[in-house]
Amino acid sequence: MGNIRLLSEATINKIAAGEIIERPASVVKELLENSLDAGATRIEVEIRAGGRQLIRVTDNGAGMDRDDAVMALERHSTSKIRESEDLESLKTLGFRGEALASIAAVSIFKLVTVPKSGSIGTALEAKAGVIKSVQEAGAAVGTTITIRDLFFNVPARLKYMKSIPTEASYIADLIGRLAMSRPDVSFRLLHGDFEVLFTHGTGNMAEVLSAVLGKDIAKDLLEIGYEAENLRISGFIGKPEHARSNRHSQHFFVSGRTVRSPLIGAALEKAYKTLLPIARFPLAVIFMELPGTEVDVNVHPTKAEVKFSREDAIFSAVYRAVSNALRLNELIPSWKMKDDLPGTSGMPGTSGTLPQPQLQFAHSDSESSAGYIAATSASEANAADNAAAVIVDPGPEVVDAWRSEAGVAGDNRPSEKTEVHCLEGQLDRTYLFATDGDGLILIDQHAAHERVIFDRLMQTLRPDNSQLLVIPETMELNYRQYKMASEKIPVFKSLGYDLEPFGGKTIVIRAVPVIRGISDHKPLLLDLIEQLLATERFNNPKEIQEAFLITMSCRAAVKAGDRLANLEKEQLLSDLWKTRNPYTCPHGRPTMIRLSRDELDRRFRRK
Repeated sequence: MGNIRLLSEATINKIAAGEIIERPASVVKELLENSLDAGATRIEVEIRAGGRQLIRVTDNGAGMDRDDAVMALERHSTSKIRESEDLESLKTLGFRGEALASIAAVSIFKLVTVPKSGSIGTALEAKAGVIKSVQEAGAAVGTTITIRDLFFNVPARLKYMKSIPTEASYIADLIGRLAMSRPDVSFRLLHGDFEVLFTHGTGNMAEVLSAVLGKDIAKDLLEIGYEAENLRISGFIGKPEHARSNRHSQHFFVSGRTVRSPLIGAALEKAYKTLLPIARFPLAVIFMELPGTEVDVNVHPTKAEVKFSREDAIFSAVYRAVSNALRLNELIPSWKMKDDLPGTSGMPGTSGTLPQPQLQFAHSDSESSAGYIAATSASEANAADNAAAVIVDPGPEVVDAWRSEAGVAGDNRPSEKTEVHCLEGQLDRTYLFATDGDGLILIDQHAAHERVIFDRLMQTLRPDNSQLLVIPETMELNYRQYKMASEKIPVFKSLGYDLEPFGGKTIVIRAVPVIRGISDHKPLLLDLIEQLLATERFNNPKEIQEAFLITMSCRAAVKAGDRLANLEKEQLLSDLWKTRNPYTCPHGRPTMIRLSRDELDRRFRRK
């Protein structure tokens, strides 16, 4: 007898279930998609023990008659498509006909359903995929599915379940995403007796965002929008101050379907480049509508991944939608002080000695300064005039998005309402005080000057000049550094550096870009080599060039502790407002924060 045999139906069902049902949240996803496809406007989900013990989904959708209820547990049975051609014009979230059979195969399953036609309801019970009973039942129109003891017959899968709170959070995240995709449907999630999430289903997107993301974040989101041929982008993005340490707060929807898309994520994060520090990720809720013929949702059994036929157009549309919103909105983070600061929580007259503030007033213009104007003339103007062999073309996908939309100029100048009008002083030779119509602005002088230098170099450096060194210099590197520098010699050439392997682990520097304010290029080169070694994110020469300019801007900018005369402060502030994005330095750190007049009034108990 041969070694190859047909698998039993029970084994086939368990294998199929393993592809679709990974954890309790997978069950909830499939059941909720069925409810939405059935036209439900009210859906309630109840879970216990993070979904391990119990998952119950109740909806007021179309329901099913007896025959359909029995057929629904057969693999590849569905009411949503008839032919393969239907995949190109899907109007439903589900279509594979595998979900209920896969769920029933690894649980104790019960379905109670009543069709809108008003006929008698049906109650069906199954265990491990085998139907145990089918009988008539009375209930409200709609469907209730109860799942108990998930994975009871697949104990290996239970070993890989996370903690109860973690599994519950996956379910809450999922329902939150579905609620954002369908604000016209009321969702309610109960974990035991605790109401985790509730939306009213009125179609009010602001209410849904508040329920899912929290009121403080929802009220501070920026709306996005972009339309091109057969493509529409809409949604909301967070300001840089709301960035997270992971991508869990990035929610993407394609034609109403919640999806994972590295392409959309890459376009989103590209638009935030230089607005966020490394390893910080933007918050986003992005909706995309396009013809079904241009997107393939039949990529994975979970239907969570999609492929686009026009990836370049999708990337460009998302990038432009996000970058336009960032460019046209004020991004100054507000500073809100906590109420429990020492010495402020008690009644007036609290005992204790308060520290005396140390006041420092601005120096006159006549005082000596190591500051901004000197650094600017040394590191920027002359760099633009004399040297620069650095190619800084960021490519049309970056520059055009800032300049071409609706005829808007390339810089991101704040409106008159936003612009800071009055400088008040300097704190610890590091922070500048200024005021606008809404309160007090604190500006980090180093971060602000970094932004000014970076934008000017991006606009003015030319690829046609570098300065030959009269006496070539050598750099001793370790093996990894030497290998990286040797492999990237053409890239360094485009930056204005003429490097040559010399033997051993030594690199000879024969020419450098002329950048006043930077006389020793070795630390700059070493920084760039280390960045290339430390990260995989530099995939092309343009990214390397931009990283170089960021590092150079940081080294050339005024530092914390540098004294600035009044004229220099005013010039720095004026130059900052002329940059493309005055709110963050090229590394993504904020250049300024605002302490609003309302906050000041509250702290001084005027309100």
